[in-house]
Amino acid sequence: MFSYMRMEFGLEIAPEIEYFYTYFDVNDDVLQTLLYSNFKDITLFYNEEFVEYVVERWINLHGIDENTNQNIEDAFSIGRFEFNFKNNAFNKHIQEVDFLQICFEELGSDAHLCFSIGSHITGDCGGNIYLILNGDSSGCITTDFGYENFSENALNFYYSNLEEENTWHCLDQYKDYIEKIAKDA
Repeated sequence: MFSYMRMEFGLEIAPEIEYFYTYFDVNDDVLQTLLYSNFKDITLFYNEEFVEYVVERWINLHGIDENTNQNIEDAFSIGRFEFNFKNNAFNKHIQEVDFLQICFEELGSDAHLCFSIGSHITGDCGGNIYLILNGDSSGCITTDFGYENFSENALNFYYSNLEEENTWHCLDQYKDYIEKIAKDA
């Protein structure tokens, strides 16, 4: 399963997660859900550096008018669900998303710099839960509750970011089980 993820998607699962799911008999649907979805249900959590770069580029190209705030916020809102993990690119079919792709390419298509990529695991009316697939938080679970406010140059909008307080390691749920196995060994 992990070699398939590496070969097909270039995804490196944290070693402790790979070890845990390989050697412990745990009936868990997290990795099965990821494989079944083929990483198509992706959500982005933008990094501040990317947001600042996009805003600067937008202002340089279009200036600021009464629609700028809404246009930029729409680009981030739409774009967060329009990223193709396998191709490391935004799906090109919407003007605002095309602009995000241009900015992403100008930053070297570096997903670690621009955003955290979350793959949807589960959700209900209380929110969604994602496994982070890249960066320092790779292998962590997060929710989609966090939003950051951007306020500069007469602009004031919100974008989705990764909040530390809503992020935890995916093996935390097995802490008691792991400790019991370690004591018995």
